[in-house]
Amino acid sequence: MKFPKEDFPLIRTAVILLAIVITLSIVGIAGSIYAKDLMQKNKNDNQRQLADTRTKLNLVREEEQQIRLYHAKYLKLVEEGMLAKEDRLAWIENLGAVHKNRKLFGLNYQIEAQQPVQADAALPQGNLALYGSTMKLAFSLLHEGDLLNALNDIRSGNRGLSLLRECTLTRTDKDTGMSVSPHLKAECILAWLSLKPQADIIETP
Repeated sequence: MKFPKEDFPLIRTAVILLAIVITLSIVGIAGSIYAKDLMQKNKNDNQRQLADTRTKLNLVREEEQQIRLYHAKYLKLVEEGMLAKEDRLAWIENLGAVHKNRKLFGLNYQIEAQQPVQADAALPQGNLALYGSTMKLAFSLLHEGDLLNALNDIRSGNRGLSLLRECTLTRTDKDTGMSVSPHLKAECILAWLSLKPQADIIETP
């Protein structure tokens, strides 16, 4: 069907309006699609940020629980002297006091250099390293009870944790001409343990 040229001016306005409507519709549809994609992107970003926030919050809560769990144990270690520097002068003074108070016939000692202690690999090391110092003791005793009392006094008189590695008793039975003389000789090895923060350890080449 053909329109006469003289009739076109009559429908020109309608054609222009139709073109405008079609153009606006296309723009509207494109805008709707863009807005939907933008909203979805924002939603995904918000969900990602929320997940990150929840993860960080969970980490903070876990750290708080760890602090509550280990803080009391840490304070106990500090109180027991496990984190203090070795005071060897105090050790020697304590040995002298035990010798005198327990009226031992003889008490000799040798304290070796502090060495790192190899802990079980399965145990968490954390930020602390375990060190130990070996103390070798030689006693001249009247009876076994003197040894037990002396060891208890030595361990209770020094701060820190000590482990009795070994102890051997031998009978002397020598006639010294004294009315009261030692009948036993004891040799014992104590290990004094301490903890050091990893940051305080300087490795030597």
